[in-house]
Amino acid sequence: MEAYNADVLQARVLPKPGERINGTVTTIETGKIGDYVDEKALLEWKNTKADDPAIQIAVELTDGSTMRKTLTKPLDNLVHPRSNLGRWKKVYGGYPRVGQEVFLIANEEGYFELVL
Repeated sequence: MEAYNADVLQARVLPKPGERINGTVTTIETGKIGDYVDEKALLEWKNTKADDPAIQIAVELTDGSTMRKTLTKPLDNLVHPRSNLGRWKKVYGGYPRVGQEVFLIANEEGYFELVL
């Protein structure tokens, strides 16, 4: 591990809101929502408990960075069209798969978000 050196740190140039970047799904993990989302953040999820099934999708962006997105997975494998998995299928033409090409849009805070 490298030692901390404040002299090499630089401020990242943030993307402008609405800027688009492409990415590729690199991994999809299965687990429970509590494995990926802390209890405080889970309070914002509607009708969701920590032990509900979920998938976490890792996406490598063309700038070399990686982002992760956690989605609930239905117990009966029947995906509601308005759920995040249903929206994913509508936007990208199928449910998440490793190797799938996706795109992200920068939000007002300079973070890229998957378009769903």
